[in-house]
Amino acid sequence: MKVLAVSRYALGVCASVAFLAACSTGGSQLAPTIAMQRNQGIANSSWMKSDAMSKQLLYVSDPGTNDVQVYAYPKMGSPSLEGTLTGFDGPRGECVDPAGNIWITNTSASTIVEFAHGGTSPIATLSDPGQLPASCAIDVASGDLAVVNLMSGSKSGSVSIYKNAHGAPTTYSAGEIVQPFFVSYVDAFLYVDGLLSGGTSGIAYKRPKNEHFTNRSLSVSIASIGGLQWDGTYLAVGGRIKGNNVIYRFGVGRFKLNLKQTLPIKKACAMMQFFVAATTVVVPDARCPSANTYKYPGGGLPMTKKVIGKNLVAPFGSAISP
Repeated sequence: MKVLAVSRYALGVCASVAFLAACSTGGSQLAPTIAMQRNQGIANSSWMKSDAMSKQLLYVSDPGTNDVQVYAYPKMGSPSLEGTLTGFDGPRGECVDPAGNIWITNTSASTIVEFAHGGTSPIATLSDPGQLPASCAIDVASGDLAVVNLMSGSKSGSVSIYKNAHGAPTTYSAGEIVQPFFVSYVDAFLYVDGLLSGGTSGIAYKRPKNEHFTNRSLSVSIASIGGLQWDGTYLAVGGRIKGNNVIYRFGVGRFKLNLKQTLPIKKACAMMQFFVAATTVVVPDARCPSANTYKYPGGGLPMTKKVIGKNLVAPFGSAISP
């Protein structure tokens, strides 16, 4: 597996973005990379239960196994494994479009792959040439797909936008954020979080017709900035306080992002790309491999009665397809 040469990773668990490719419990080596047919998309050894399409599904990407595990969405009960999508080369971020299709960033292959709800074969594969795509977001109004590209060596990260999730992307600098991690649309405005050149956390945004990202002022500083998602009212941002995972909820003001609430995410060792779904939030945990549900807003202890984690090694991304 390609090692991503980034000097720091935002989530404060491993000291580099090698974590994105190779961090697991105890620092052990991950499973060997699964070979993929790069010119023909994802290998076809995936499987799904026959009735999976009729269920609400939780997708959890795992660069530790190069698979994406699919579960019946567990709000309070015990989750059941509905299927496994295989053959990736570093699957990480996920996002879902209004049709319920799942997009998965396939980092080491420089592609973004789309699956229909409950499907086992890709319905589209987009190329992100020369980039390391790590997270994504869909603009529900326009259908545009935004993808964060990780920093590689001395090359700063960037954001690629695919108009209507098709064709070749237009790639933008993330402004003062040299190590972008996650993206989210707030209406037509595109937000990105990550690290500034000095190593501090930051958030920037781009107007629909603007070519540049502009930094947003924050009412509080964020340690180990992480996930990013608009929840319909507030911008949810991952971080840590005194070594504990939290989700900040920011109001999007005219001049700055104003903190409205801080949610503790307990029993999580290394929170990765969380996914907010109405009154719950799914939290993949890469160090203590699991993907549990929490009350949202509220946080606290996991709601899931049975830990999701039997087949996980270093889960990173999550998305729920209705």
